Amino acid sequence: MDEAEKRRLRKLGKEIVEKRSAELRQQIAGTNPAPFTSDNYICSEIAIRKKHRVIRDTDRVVCRVDMERDKVIPTVWLR
Repeated sequence: MDEAEKRRLRKLGKEIVEKRSAELRQQIAGTNPAPFTSDNYICSEIAIRKKHRVIRDTDRVVCRVDMERDKVIPTVWLR
């Protein structure tokens, strides 16, 4: 692998990371629209985590409609 190929792959990797980061920032903004450094963000984040905990702790299937209504970021929860 020559230097040009390494630079191309490094640039491609950085683009992929930036794209994923932008998608994650968008998802977070959708669930918690308050500015990150504000007190409202913290209060909202606590409420969101409580809601996620309730969803995780109940043994039921969460349908897409519920997730979209509650603005839950789909993740895999392991017990």
